[in-house]
Amino acid sequence: MDIETRISKIIDKLKIINYKEEVLDSDSKFISIKRGIYQLNSGETIDRESVVKNVGTGCAACVFAVTKEEKILIVIHPRIILPTDTKISIELPAGYIEKGENSIDSARRDLKEEPGHSTENIKQIDSYYPSLGICGERIDLFMALDCEKVSDQNLDDDEFLVCEEVTLDEFEFLLKNSYIKGANERLGYFYYLDYLKKVDL
Repeated sequence: MDIETRISKIIDKLKIINYKEEVLDSDSKFISIKRGIYQLNSGETIDRESVVKNVGTGCAACVFAVTKEEKILIVIHPRIILPTDTKISIELPAGYIEKGENSIDSARRDLKEEPGHSTENIKQIDSYYPSLGICGERIDLFMALDCEKVSDQNLDDDEFLVCEEVTLDEFEFLLKNSYIKGANERLGYFYYLDYLKKVDL
């Protein structure tokens, strides 16, 4: 039996055929908790809670951005959820996709708002769900090359972040020494390495 047939049979058994959901009361502007009862095609039932992000579409665009001088753009800011002493995170430019906005427009906007850069050389390289055990947020990952500084930062009142330009070697140092902790940054880095290999061929 080939892999597609095997997986299809498992999907058919485990797929959700009926469910009832409710959003629990919340005074948070960022998240809500959703509870649901889900019936599987196998006859089993799942009772689960999940996190719903209330900002924009609940999904985000993230940009691995490289300047014309081959410097990688990073943003450094506090993340209260990070279980470290400093709660400081080093990330790629990113932000929520607004309702009615497509992913690439969100990526361009975040690139301009956070590090103040722009480029015409931008494309989507992946789309994924980083935390399906608790949240249905989708991340659309972009690679932006030939970026140029075009403006100052334009941040929300509760955004406190510093942007830096780093070489590939410096980015690798931050990654290997746990300054960079996020999955988006690792995935973007590996896509960029693959791009560089193809360029060198």
